[in-house]
Amino acid sequence: ACSTAFANCDDMVAFGKPVVDTREQVTYLCRKMYVLEHSPSRKTAYWSAEKLVRKQQGKVSERLNAFRYDPKLRRGERSELGDYIGSGFDKGHLAPVGDMHHNPKAMLESFYLSNMVPQLPANNRRGWRDLEYKVRGFALSRGTIYVISGPIYQGETKTIGKNKVAV
Repeated sequence: ACSTAFANCDDMVAFGKPVVDTREQVTYLCRKMYVLEHSPSRKTAYWSAEKLVRKQQGKVSERLNAFRYDPKLRRGERSELGDYIGSGFDKGHLAPVGDMHHNPKAMLESFYLSNMVPQLPANNRRGWRDLEYKVRGFALSRGTIYVISGPIYQGETKTIGKNKVAV
């Protein structure tokens, strides 16, 4: 099922899927406008990939804050909303909602917690947001670009919430 899910999204990773050195059984989740490799031990994605196309950029729909757990992942292998409450971390998109405004279904899918990593508010709301705008600008000026985003874990991994979501 994992390879089938990825095969349906291979157009989002022009040069093949990123290689992650892990021995755990991961899950590939193919969405309308992005694909990701999910780690059940970390409860986050190792990476998310998108194909941004100029004609898809531009706001058509208003942003919906519809954060929710991913129904394709089992309880205990996914993050839940409660993991972020009181943690001091934002739910930071890997495949940004700002890339999905032209397609309401894609925008809703971008709010699955499988597409989130815990981010410090200052990073998520400034630096990361600014980077997302720059990347969309590249798509507008160049036509089509491929974007891969993901967290970097260094040293002992901090976790949040009862599900121990990796930070």
